[in-house]
Amino acid sequence: DEPTANLDPESSAGVIANLRKAADADTIVIVATHDEQLIEATDTVLFIRDGGLLSAPSSEYLKAARRSPTHNVTPIGARAS
Repeated sequence: DEPTANLDPESSAGVIANLRKAADADTIVIVATHDEQLIEATDTVLFIRDGGLLSAPSSEYLKAARRSPTHNVTPIGARAS
Protein backbone atom coordinates (compact mmCIF):
# COMPACT_ATOMS: atom_id res chain seq x y z
CA ASP A 1 0.00 0.00 0.00
CA GLU A 2 1.55 3.26 -1.22
CA PRO A 3 5.18 2.01 -1.39
CA THR A 4 6.44 5.40 -2.57
CA ALA A 5 4.43 7.59 -0.20
CA ASN A 6 6.48 10.21 1.64
CA LEU A 7 9.69 9.29 -0.17
CA ASP A 8 12.03 11.73 -1.85
CA PRO A 9 12.20 11.39 -5.66
CA GLU A 10 15.46 9.40 -5.62
CA SER A 11 14.18 6.87 -3.08
CA SER A 12 10.88 6.62 -4.91
CA ALA A 13 12.68 5.86 -8.18
CA GLY A 14 14.65 3.13 -6.41
CA VAL A 15 11.50 1.49 -5.07
CA ILE A 16 9.88 1.64 -8.51
CA ALA A 17 12.98 0.11 -10.11
CA ASN A 18 13.02 -2.73 -7.58
CA LEU A 19 9.32 -3.45 -8.09
CA ARG A 20 9.84 -3.40 -11.87
CA LYS A 21 12.78 -5.84 -11.55
CA ALA A 22 10.60 -8.20 -9.52
CA ALA A 23 7.83 -8.01 -12.12
CA ASP A 24 10.31 -8.59 -14.94
CA ALA A 25 11.49 -11.73 -13.10
CA ASP A 26 7.95 -13.18 -13.42
CA THR A 27 6.90 -12.22 -9.90
CA ILE A 28 3.37 -10.92 -9.49
CA VAL A 29 3.60 -7.50 -7.88
CA ILE A 30 0.45 -5.83 -6.56
CA VAL A 31 0.54 -2.27 -5.24
CA ALA A 32 -2.02 0.31 -4.19
CA THR A 33 -0.89 3.80 -5.14
CA HIS A 34 -1.76 7.28 -6.32
CA ASP A 35 1.80 7.82 -7.60
CA GLU A 36 1.68 8.60 -11.34
CA GLN A 37 5.29 7.47 -11.87
CA LEU A 38 4.58 4.12 -10.25
CA ILE A 39 1.40 3.70 -12.30
CA GLU A 40 3.37 4.41 -15.48
CA ALA A 41 5.80 1.60 -14.60
CA THR A 42 3.03 -1.02 -14.48
CA ASP A 43 1.91 -3.59 -17.03
CA THR A 44 -1.71 -3.74 -15.85
CA VAL A 45 -3.80 -1.11 -14.10
CA LEU A 46 -6.77 -1.97 -11.91
CA PHE A 47 -8.59 0.60 -9.84
CA ILE A 48 -11.66 1.05 -7.70
CA ARG A 49 -14.41 3.45 -8.71
CA ASP A 50 -17.86 3.67 -7.16
CA GLY A 51 -17.24 0.46 -5.22
CA GLY A 52 -16.32 -1.60 -8.28
CA LEU A 53 -13.04 -3.04 -9.48
CA LEU A 54 -12.19 -1.69 -12.93
CA SER A 55 -9.57 -2.56 -15.50
CA ALA A 56 -7.70 -0.18 -17.77
CA PRO A 57 -5.64 -1.58 -20.65
CA SER A 58 -2.71 0.74 -19.92
CA SER A 59 -1.55 3.62 -17.77
CA GLU A 60 -2.15 5.96 -20.73
CA TYR A 61 -5.78 4.83 -20.89
CA LEU A 62 -6.10 5.42 -17.15
CA LYS A 63 -4.78 8.96 -17.54
CA ALA A 64 -7.42 9.64 -20.20
CA ALA A 65 -10.11 8.21 -17.93
CA ARG A 66 -9.06 10.56 -15.14
CA ARG A 67 -9.32 13.59 -17.43
CA SER A 68 -12.71 12.67 -18.86
CA PRO A 69 -15.64 11.47 -16.75
CA THR A 70 -17.18 9.99 -19.91
CA HIS A 71 -14.08 7.94 -20.77
CA ASN A 72 -15.19 4.47 -19.68
CA VAL A 73 -13.20 1.58 -18.32
CA THR A 74 -14.42 -2.00 -18.11
CA PRO A 75 -15.70 -3.40 -14.81
CA ILE A 76 -13.96 -6.69 -13.94
CA GLY A 77 -16.29 -9.56 -14.79
CA ALA A 78 -18.39 -7.46 -17.19
CA ARG A 79 -19.04 -8.72 -20.66
CA ALA A 80 -17.93 -6.59 -23.55
CA SER A 81 -20.78 -5.48 -25.77
